[in-house]
Amino acid sequence: MSTIYIPQKRIYAPNDPFFEEGNIALRALWLKRQAASDAEVHMIQQEQQDLLDQHHIDIYCDHCRIRFPSVVTFESHYEAVHRNVCLECHKIFPSFDWLQLHIDEFHNVLLQIKKERGEKIYKCYVHGCKKVFSGPRQRRLHLIDKHNYPRYFPFDLVYTGTLSFEQRKVRDQKNKERLKRLSMHGHKDTDMDEEHRSTEEESKKDVDMDELVTGMSKLRIPKSISFGHKAGLGIPQHRPHRPSIENLKPEVKVYSHPRKRGPKKKKMSGAEPMIE
Repeated sequence: MSTIYIPQKRIYAPNDPFFEEGNIALRALWLKRQAASDAEVHMIQQEQQDLLDQHHIDIYCDHCRIRFPSVVTFESHYEAVHRNVCLECHKIFPSFDWLQLHIDEFHNVLLQIKKERGEKIYKCYVHGCKKVFSGPRQRRLHLIDKHNYPRYFPFDLVYTGTLSFEQRKVRDQKNKERLKRLSMHGHKDTDMDEEHRSTEEESKKDVDMDELVTGMSKLRIPKSISFGHKAGLGIPQHRPHRPSIENLKPEVKVYSHPRKRGPKKKKMSGAEPMIE
């Protein structure tokens, strides 16, 4: 049966007993404002309490088919059963934070893709702790070691939701049988040891990566090594030797064919004397 609350419209008459408790509270509030002394206020409060004790009305939850003796008990029932319910699997959770963790880890498509890629998606249960883990086991050990969670805490609450008394009883019985089988075979703490090893390995990997990043940031690359496209795989490039200006010689052009010359011009002799 689904636990999602579906509101239903009901029409009450003005003099219906459903409004009697509110009328008593409003009357007491009006009398307190008109009171002239603390003694009158105390007397009004006492009268209000006596009237509320005499007034009795049952509130009926249509969905659960349960009657409640007061509004307070009905509100506590609504908060515990109908407030934080997953719309996909109809599981109940004790608060909105647990519901949001459940949706992120089991119904969020983007986070499921990240999980398949090997990324960490399991957040710590403690507010303010920003640690994220690759699996529920690592998160459980973190909560036990760092935040002093008891080992019998229901760490699978984000998956199972709030269980009824009968469901918790069945789960506890299965856990007892599992522990009994492990103790008979002498492997009582095998799972915990494996989880501790896995968490230690992950922490070592994180530390190694941090050390590698800090070490790489401190490295100094020589100027003779470059990583550009023209450098050629980091091999130092030597510039070709250029001769000095003193060693330069003027170039002499040699023609392979003789140069053609025109006819020789006759030289003019000295000026002849003019004859008169």
